[in-house]
Amino acid sequence: MKFIFVVSDFDQGGITSSLINLTNKLIEKGHTIHILNLPNYESLPSNFNQNIKLIMLDKKAKLFNIHITDFKNAKGLKKIKYLYLGIWKKIFGSRWNKICFSKMKFDDDYDAAIGFRQGPTNYYIAKYVIPSKYSIGFNHCDGISDGDTSRWDKCHRYMDKIIAVSNAARDNLLLKYPYLQNKIYTVYNIVKEQEKNNVKKNTKCLNSFNIVTVGRIDLQNQKRQDRIIEIALMLKSDGINFMWTIVGGGPDLPSLKKLINDKDLNNVIECTGSKDNPYPFMKSADLFVSTSVWESYGMVISESLMLHIPVVAGFYPALPEVLDSKYGILTENTVDGIYHAVKKMIVDKRFYETVKSNCMKYNYDSDLPYQQFMELFND
Repeated sequence: MKFIFVVSDFDQGGITSSLINLTNKLIEKGHTIHILNLPNYESLPSNFNQNIKLIMLDKKAKLFNIHITDFKNAKGLKKIKYLYLGIWKKIFGSRWNKICFSKMKFDDDYDAAIGFRQGPTNYYIAKYVIPSKYSIGFNHCDGISDGDTSRWDKCHRYMDKIIAVSNAARDNLLLKYPYLQNKIYTVYNIVKEQEKNNVKKNTKCLNSFNIVTVGRIDLQNQKRQDRIIEIALMLKSDGINFMWTIVGGGPDLPSLKKLINDKDLNNVIECTGSKDNPYPFMKSADLFVSTSVWESYGMVISESLMLHIPVVAGFYPALPEVLDSKYGILTENTVDGIYHAVKKMIVDKRFYETVKSNCMKYNYDSDLPYQQFMELFND
């Protein structure tokens, strides 16, 4: 089959990782993959399969995402041009996409056009611009913690099918959008398998219990790595010998480093910044800890289990779909809950060895989400 994905950015993170893993899996299974290049990259980032064809926007379509920063950064006649276009974009409102993409032509017809990030632009292009049998929209949110989603209301309706990345996210979305009952499906995120058997551990040797957390640094909303500070202070007060590695980047990284320094925790917490491949840091760990308040799925937990690393995670609705209690601890999603679970993993040696033994038998099957995806086309 031939699929085209409408992609609005390639920012490093879980959604981009899931796109890479899904498209690579589809190519592995013999499908043809194209990506519509809304971010206007010259080429795909290196982790994408090089057999993917990148479809460039035509001159008019490139105007769809004109922004106030374009006006501020422009000089001379270009400044006047962007001011003029910005005024018309404001006037036309939701019709702007239709105007920009009205002349966009495609050389191929597709089995499915897939808006990979939820939202009006991706969905509109997948439905009305690209010639395809199906228009499909991914929704990567959990259906609870999404803030103002009023702009999705209309665009959800015109997609042929909607994908949620967990059963919990699907059920929560149905509470908001009951009209999706007959068109919403679950397709789990695919975890990258290629390196799992050949991952070399981080060369930094630690004579302590090694904890790792991986994710975009977000101290206020979702990921909440700031809670690690409080947990680390309590573990340190207990006299426990540990080292906690935080892998991830983002605007909040300097604030997190400042918190660590202010609390004199540099000797037990290390921030590595963003890493293209966090697996060596995960493979070196004795325990993976998720501090997220919510996740629509929790792909990094599946990655940890695939690498045979036990997990502690604060509870959220989709967590039981990712983490079975024999592979870790699903705990109350509070500082105290996560602290007590982490401490139990460290001090209760017999319990930890049982969980670790179970993790060593964990077998990840990427064919399950692939089959979920292909079932969308059974009719």
